[in-house]
Amino acid sequence: PPRAPRRPEAKRKMVQVITAALNKAFPIPDVRIFIREYTAAEVSQDGRLDTAGVKPSFSMSVPRLAHLDAKRELVKSINTAIAEGCDGLADAADIMVFVEEKALENVSWGGRLQSDRPEVVEALRPISQAE
Repeated sequence: PPRAPRRPEAKRKMVQVITAALNKAFPIPDVRIFIREYTAAEVSQDGRLDTAGVKPSFSMSVPRLAHLDAKRELVKSINTAIAEGCDGLADAADIMVFVEEKALENVSWGGRLQSDRPEVVEALRPISQAE
């Protein structure tokens, strides 16, 4: 059975659209996407070992978005990108997106906590504070 997404060009477009959505939501230029694909024997959905009606999932670890509308727009864009990348393989209504919000003091980059990087703190200030 086919695994989603199966075409290299579909994957390329999917990660480009997801990257653009993340860059729009978070003004820091570091998006890392890891794609995991499994064979039918390695997938269980609702207690069945099969890929009929595959239900993709997407997890992202990101800074907190204070504005719920921005989060809604982000997950909608990601859901659409995955649905298009898995065209014919997955139903857009069955895609699950997990938003794991991380405080800057719980993320390091280059050996330094993000909370210790003034440029990161300043860049994220507008999205991390409620109006």
